[in-house]
Amino acid sequence: LGEGAASVELVDYCAFLGRFDLAQPQLEPYYQLREYLLALMFKADTDGTGHVSLEELASICLVLQRHFESYAHFFPSAAALLGGLGPAGEAARASGYLSIVQVSEQFRVRMVGSEVEDDLEEMLHRLERHAVHER
Repeated sequence: LGEGAASVELVDYCAFLGRFDLAQPQLEPYYQLREYLLALMFKADTDGTGHVSLEELASICLVLQRHFESYAHFFPSAAALLGGLGPAGEAARASGYLSIVQVSEQFRVRMVGSEVEDDLEEMLHRLERHAVHER
């Protein structure tokens, strides 16, 4: 491998991963199933509004409980999931509808202590998401 290979340092993956967290860290237990949650929400949004009703969300939680029995305790009810969604969950309780985009944004991975301002980071995330929806 050459002379430079002997001086390669090992990566401390625990420290590396510790530099990142979710926009809503309390959603960490849900992270593994986020794609299933979002896919079911998208499927339930038959009228294409980008929102699901709280009744539909309750059904989605029930599907996830039954399909992923070992994770059922993460989806005991729609109310429990809404509680973990922070302001997005509060807005859904008030309106009766949950925005799929807002749920997706809650699972955004961000760098802890980043010098990049949150506004810039959020703008870049929105641009990336917009590019996906345009295709």
